[in-house]
Amino acid sequence: MLAPDVSVVLPLYRNSASMQELVERLAKALADEKFEIIGVDDACPEVSGEVLLSSAASLGVETRLIRHARNLGQNRAVLAGLQEARGRHIVVMDSDLQDPPEEIPRLLAEARTSGVQVVFGRRVGTYRRLSDELTSYVFKWLLFRLANCGFDPRIGLFFVLDSEARMQLVAPRGAAPYVMAMLACAHPSWCSVAYERHARSSGRSAYSFKRRFVLAINAFHCYAQIKREGRL
Repeated sequence: MLAPDVSVVLPLYRNSASMQELVERLAKALADEKFEIIGVDDACPEVSGEVLLSSAASLGVETRLIRHARNLGQNRAVLAGLQEARGRHIVVMDSDLQDPPEEIPRLLAEARTSGVQVVFGRRVGTYRRLSDELTSYVFKWLLFRLANCGFDPRIGLFFVLDSEARMQLVAPRGAAPYVMAMLACAHPSWCSVAYERHARSSGRSAYSFKRRFVLAINAFHCYAQIKREGRL
């Protein structure tokens, strides 16, 4: 089987309500690409993985599903998907439709014309509470400053990376890997493309203040471990 040009990695947890629409919009946005979807069902109680498979099958979209027996968190789900990705370019995005699939062609075009290893979506617009936005910005500003990578604090888990950058992320990591810290420490060539991030259409974010605080601690721990061991 020929390798696809693009792999789309989707961490799945309580995304069954948005899955059909997400797959339909991905199929339309990437109609001119040979692409695959790699879903990582992170022990989702809402059978998001099954909804993904059925939705993709109805549209003839090549899809593979990785199942975690227990919930390992978004970052491990992303890394598991990257491990299986076969595309020359890999798209990483959430599955809740806050990041519009229609923006993917712009990120891919920038990656192909600029030759950088990673193209991030740079979030603009009002899509969550100001307090949440401020704490997220400060956290990422501190992390990226420590790593001296120059990343914009308005980026997140919506990006395109090439196969070389992917290989830097799929090597064995510690107990609490954090994708953005790993990318920051790798110092890839990068750029960003502004896009309007949407508010959640339904439900609430699983990231409470407490959970976001724990993730921040994990991120700095991951950064410190990488620096200490000199793995990137």
